[in-house]
Amino acid sequence: MSFLKLCFSRAVRVDPSIEDAFTGSGWALYNLERYKEALSAFENAVRLNPMSVTALSAQGWSLYHLKRYDAALSCFDVALETDRKDASALEGKGWVLFRLESFSASLRCFDRALKIESNRPTALNGKARVLHRQKHYKEALRYVGRALNSDPAYAAAWDHRGLLLHKLQRYEEAVLAYEHAFELKPVYPEALEHMGDAYFESGNYSAALRCYEKFLESGPANARAAERKRLAFRKLEEGAGNEQLARRADPVSEINEVRSLQETAAVSNPSGTSRSGLNFFSRICNYVKNVGK
Repeated sequence: MSFLKLCFSRAVRVDPSIEDAFTGSGWALYNLERYKEALSAFENAVRLNPMSVTALSAQGWSLYHLKRYDAALSCFDVALETDRKDASALEGKGWVLFRLESFSASLRCFDRALKIESNRPTALNGKARVLHRQKHYKEALRYVGRALNSDPAYAAAWDHRGLLLHKLQRYEEAVLAYEHAFELKPVYPEALEHMGDAYFESGNYSAALRCYEKFLESGPANARAAERKRLAFRKLEEGAGNEQLARRADPVSEINEVRSLQETAAVSNPSGTSRSGLNFFSRICNYVKNVGK
């Protein structure tokens, strides 16, 4: 990705009037999660072509990740004025409205995007997130399943599946979903906390304690996780707990091994076109067939 960024940057220096060079540079930066720099590149692309739906939508996505939701919404609206059927802009608007808690409007945007691209995984997961907030957990689970059938390497959807299974009190399946999220994204603090919650609710306080400890080691102080860790420790002192859900001695013990697998399996390529990538994805594809249930 850094090589692509270098190429686009050179193209911009050679001819700063090339809109595609700015857009390409912006996407390279965006995929590196350098959203401020990506935004600057997309703004230059829009300056060169104010009607570029691709650049406007990309600008909106960068603003979304910077949590500048009103500005992002404006970009998506301008893009949709030019092309009402741009799935990226429709989905982006859906996610912005979701963050602003306008759930009905958000759902309409995701539905419109899915009419255009029925297997768009991020839009499917977006619709599932709205249904989750509306407490339609089983229906949300079906849409997460569709997202994962479309893209088995979608770590956030595996995490979301875990949350939904937790809500349905299917704790062992929830833990399995979080483990898949870890396989795809070994540094994933949110999934680690969520796994701890699933273990805690199932009564497996020792596994929950390990998850909370790992989570608290991985980032800034978190009062909720610290309290859950304290409660799990108290439960263990009281002799409470059901250890049957402990699928492994340490739920994150294979992170280093998985990181090595990730490097060799080309997980960064969701299409899984490399042979090693296909080998990696085949490990979870059999499970994916039933994730919507």
